[in-house]
Amino acid sequence: MILYVETNLILAIAKGQDPEATELLQDSLCESVRIGIPSICYMEALVAFEEDRQRRESFRKTLDQQLSEARRDKTAQGSEVLVSVLNDALVRYSNLLNDVEARFQVAVQAMSNRFEMVHLTPESLVSGLNERFLPEQKQRRDNLVLQCILHHARQHFTEQKVLLTNDAAFWKDEIFGQPNPAKQALLDAGVSQRFTRTKNFLGWLQQELKTE
Repeated sequence: MILYVETNLILAIAKGQDPEATELLQDSLCESVRIGIPSICYMEALVAFEEDRQRRESFRKTLDQQLSEARRDKTAQGSEVLVSVLNDALVRYSNLLNDVEARFQVAVQAMSNRFEMVHLTPESLVSGLNERFLPEQKQRRDNLVLQCILHHARQHFTEQKVLLTNDAAFWKDEIFGQPNPAKQALLDAGVSQRFTRTKNFLGWLQQELKTE
């Protein structure tokens, strides 16, 4: 069996948004599941993570500025309580930033060891630029990710294949009132199911293993 994942899984692990996702980084699934991720997802994740880090750092600086202002105000009622609350929030948020950064690095390193890297071939690159399964301009990178998965899936057509992504564009039934070409392309390549959460995939996998 092949499980395909994409950029959002890396970010979900770093941000703690998919608690069960870390189970995919363990070797206990190696015997029954190959996990493939397009190589370009690592670069996409780095870009997205840096943008998110800058937003979080901007908020941290805002907290710091408000704390400084509260400390200067010697007459406002409850100023000491406000200073204490803001200081505690600043410490906790700074710790959160450090935790997210650490989880991101651990996730990328573990995934590079555990997951199979699906490379962007010249064929996939050209197809991603010319064959737009996902029509919106902002979905250009998603098209390349999709083409990587399709190319790999077609090469392993006889194997059971599923997709883990919370990006609805890959699997929703219709786009602009028409059948979704991305979903149909995945089905045609033998990708039979899509899961939005790791928990759902693991529950399904457990049932599949029981029936073997």
